[in-house]
Amino acid sequence: MHIPASASIGMAGANESSYSLPRLPILAGDGPTLIHAAVAHHPTPQEPPSNLQDVVVAIRDRQGNVRDWKLAGEIEPNARADFARWHDGFVTEAVVGDVVTARGLMSWARGRIDLSELGILQLPHARISSRHARRLAWQLQCAAEACAKMHDFGLGISASRNVGLARGFVCPDGPLLLLAEGGTWVAASQEGLVLHADEQDMTVVVHGWKTADGNVTAYTDDGELDLWGSRAGKLLTQVAPGLDEAVVREVPLTKVFAGLFVTLADVALLAALGNRQLLIDRAGHLAA
Repeated sequence: MHIPASASIGMAGANESSYSLPRLPILAGDGPTLIHAAVAHHPTPQEPPSNLQDVVVAIRDRQGNVRDWKLAGEIEPNARADFARWHDGFVTEAVVGDVVTARGLMSWARGRIDLSELGILQLPHARISSRHARRLAWQLQCAAEACAKMHDFGLGISASRNVGLARGFVCPDGPLLLLAEGGTWVAASQEGLVLHADEQDMTVVVHGWKTADGNVTAYTDDGELDLWGSRAGKLLTQVAPGLDEAVVREVPLTKVFAGLFVTLADVALLAALGNRQLLIDRAGHLAA
């Protein structure tokens, strides 16, 4: 799969050459899966408090012991707040990014800086000792400092220019295939999201989109482009699900990796200082 050399997509050299894309979309499979990190301060309670008995569900291990608790579906805000306070009493947990971002950081670091401890994020579930957690926190700090000095940039997607990123990508070597279905695909590039659709015979660079009444409107170099309910429109919004209006822009790589450089580093350091294990999980049930 490649971006046709004849496509007018605003890239340097687009008329002279084609851009090779990875064979598999990086947002397919486990790519979008969120990674949780946690440190357990106290043993997991085997029974919930009376005010939460009707709104929580136990997560059990193979021996039948409760290893974590979760809310049972949609709960009113007050009960959700009560659960958060209770849960925080025995575990500190945070989402540190998705699988795609973790792989992007490891790819960026290769040949630049040692991030060997970050390999645990490749596993669906892992525990590391406090000693390795300390090393992980140190490696992430060094990587963050190196990334800031290099002034490298990636592609970010957010609800507006003044909020945090919903998703970010590292694409220094040309377009990076994100999603594909039939003859339609979307890729990340330094210039924006490249959207191609055989059915519309088009390839455009998208700098954002909005959705309203089932219609998807993309913001391109040539203005607004109505995609309606087409496959191209659906695929575009799947890059960052849940955003009714999105901005696509170049951002420092430190922003793309902020969840790892800051949040994961903080949780790892907490584990190290407390002489506790650092727990990694993609399901979010970590208090064991």
